[in-house]
Amino acid sequence: MPDSHSPSTGRSVYQLGALVLMMAPAAARATAWNVRADTRITADRWRGTLSEPVDRVDVRPRLFLGGWDFEGDGDKTHRFSLVADLELATDFGPTDTARRVTQPRRAMFELYQAELRWRERLSGQVTTDLKLGRQLLIDALTPGGWDALDGATLRLGLPYIVLEGTGGLAVRREWNALGPDVFAPDGAALPERPGYIVGAAAEVANIETVHARVGWRRQFEASDRVQREDVGGAITLGPWANASLESGARFDLLYHWLGEVYAQAGFGDAELWRLTAGWRYERPTFGADSIWNAFSVMPWQDLTLRGHFSPGLWRLNADAGARRFDAGPADAQAPGAELVGVVLPEDPATAGLNPHPIAWDGGARVTRWLDESGDLHVGAEARLGFGYGGRRHYGDVFGQVPVLGAGHFAPMFLTARLGAVEFEDAQRKSFSGISGWGVLGSRWQVSESARFELVAEGHSSRFTPFRSRVFAQATLEDWL
Repeated sequence: MPDSHSPSTGRSVYQLGALVLMMAPAAARATAWNVRADTRITADRWRGTLSEPVDRVDVRPRLFLGGWDFEGDGDKTHRFSLVADLELATDFGPTDTARRVTQPRRAMFELYQAELRWRERLSGQVTTDLKLGRQLLIDALTPGGWDALDGATLRLGLPYIVLEGTGGLAVRREWNALGPDVFAPDGAALPERPGYIVGAAAEVANIETVHARVGWRRQFEASDRVQREDVGGAITLGPWANASLESGARFDLLYHWLGEVYAQAGFGDAELWRLTAGWRYERPTFGADSIWNAFSVMPWQDLTLRGHFSPGLWRLNADAGARRFDAGPADAQAPGAELVGVVLPEDPATAGLNPHPIAWDGGARVTRWLDESGDLHVGAEARLGFGYGGRRHYGDVFGQVPVLGAGHFAPMFLTARLGAVEFEDAQRKSFSGISGWGVLGSRWQVSESARFELVAEGHSSRFTPFRSRVFAQATLEDWL
């Protein structure tokens, strides 16, 4: 996470200030503002590389601010909106000695989103949307997380299609999955050089039963060295007579291989019952300069079947699946990589190993509502896993009960969960064993705009000492 002196933080603060200045003239006309403030306090105790337990307390206030100018409704020609989402964090522990093996900074700042949007209606159904600031990009081109950039996105809306272009500076990523991995060299400090993201997309619009989007995106550095370049798309059809179809794919233009493809079909009334079957193929990919490109990536395929059934006061969910890995040939290098003095592994087939191991998995969850609202309920969940990766058995029981009325608003809820998981892997016996945990929580909707939550949990296993954590959160939300 960037500290107060990092270029990323400086740019974020400057950006937020610029957005506030830009929105000021429109603020007087804005008719609706949504303000949400979350304050989270987490206290935990754990043992890492030190002989003594580490006590840690984090305080993380987070502020969301959204403003909308509804002059764009009806026959008006434009609409303004602003969304800002930022977090300030302070760590009151552990000691400076213990911090050397955890997080070296006590004060942290993260700007998740700071987006100013202006919509202009040109004529009829033709519109333009301009977004400026820190933006999140989530679509078929973002495997395993989000792309985030500080820049601009322009969308041209036509009667049945929307055209989009995006460009800007890539957001640095260190402590979370926000943004691309352009700035995440393996085990090294973040470089100071800037990175960029450019992309284009087209999507179907104004068709009720069809949603489709195709796009292209490139991540590169100031030296024009490309780190990632992908093209892909996704389509959803339905619902038609309680049936729906989804499919998508992503192709890596840098290494010329299929990075991901999936298809899923669902049928049934979602309120009572529904069956879903799906297939997915994924080949893990990394930035062009990542050392992980030198190792076997083991592409995998998933077959899954899920079901949901809700008769009366019962809720039943069940699923089963199989994941088939491709251990691949002895050539573990990424195309074009130059490895000097690296010994590649043997072909798994000639080494007497299964070149296509399969991991099996299945589970069920049953919940019994004890009143019509579902506020009072009990339930149990169990999962079984075996095959590649060893045995993985999991089970827990849970429940919720309302204990305090609050007039018109929801009462206080008390929740509890108790569970355990067993791992047994012949290849990694030191990690085999049983782990157990317990969780107690409460949630109180004090008023329409105020909510308080408290969670206490403990965990123990034969290879880690007892760990405990207390989590508290206060959420205030209102429209101005």
